[in-house]
Amino acid sequence: MSAPPRMKAVSIFTPEEQAALYSMIGIGTFFSSIIIFKFIQKFGGRWTFTGYGICSGIATILLPFCVDHSFAAVIVIRFLQGIGSGMSFVSVGYVATAWSPTQQRGLFMSCLTTFNQYWFPLKTGAAEHRVLKISAIKLMVTN
Repeated sequence: MSAPPRMKAVSIFTPEEQAALYSMIGIGTFFSSIIIFKFIQKFGGRWTFTGYGICSGIATILLPFCVDHSFAAVIVIRFLQGIGSGMSFVSVGYVATAWSPTQQRGLFMSCLTTFNQYWFPLKTGAAEHRVLKISAIKLMVTN
C-alpha cells in the first residue's frame, strides 16, 4: 500500500486580509458590548440573547457563501459574528445579577469567568495527548 498524497494548505486570503478578518471579530465584539445593555433594557435579557444567538448563527451559516461572493461580504459576516460573540461577555454579568444572591455575586462571577484560565491548559493538554497518540500509532504502523 502506498501512502496517501499529502495535501497542501491553500490560503484563500492574503495575510493583510486575514488580519482584517480577525480584527472584525474584535470590532464587532466591542460594538456589541456597547449596545447590548440598551437592548436588554428595551427587550429584556431573554429576547436580546435570543436575537444575538440568531445573528451569530445566521452569520456562521452564511460565511461559506460569502467567501465565494466577495471579501467585503466576508468582512460583514465576521463583524456579525463578533456581535454574536460579544453577547457572551455581557451575559456573564447579566446571569450573575439575575441568578445569584447579592452577597455571593463576586464568587458567582469568578466561577463563571474562570473558564478562560482553566480551559486553555486543559485544551492544550488534550490536544497534545491526541497528537502524541496519533504520532505513536503512525510510528507503530510505519515500523
